[in-house]
Amino acid sequence: MTINIALTLGLIMSLIINVFGLWYVRALLGRLSWISQNINDLVQIIGVYRSNLEGVHKMEQFYGDQEIKNLVLHTASLLDVLEDYQDVVLITEPIEYIEESETQQKEQENAEEEVQEKHVLYAGTRERNN
Repeated sequence: MTINIALTLGLIMSLIINVFGLWYVRALLGRLSWISQNINDLVQIIGVYRSNLEGVHKMEQFYGDQEIKNLVLHTASLLDVLEDYQDVVLITEPIEYIEESETQQKEQENAEEEVQEKHVLYAGTRERNN
């Protein structure tokens, strides 16, 4: 009788721990997805800022200005760092698989079966070398 009680308590504890673990993993994946989306947006925004800043630097009245040149260089290095983070976060994006239609799969299976049957039944020509 005590074994049944111990097993029941163990089962209940296991279920509680598993449900908590699933909830926790789901919450972490949600946060990671949110971070991934925000980093992608940030990289795009800073890329636009960099191109605008380079445009200002190339303008005649600001051409050669050291402060703007330093800003362009700093923005470029910041963009490089963010792209490194973006590469790491891209792991979280789901992989899209190209699904073949069922008819294409059946046709491919039928073609494979025909080739196999041909190889099984084909004995080749028998020639004599005279």
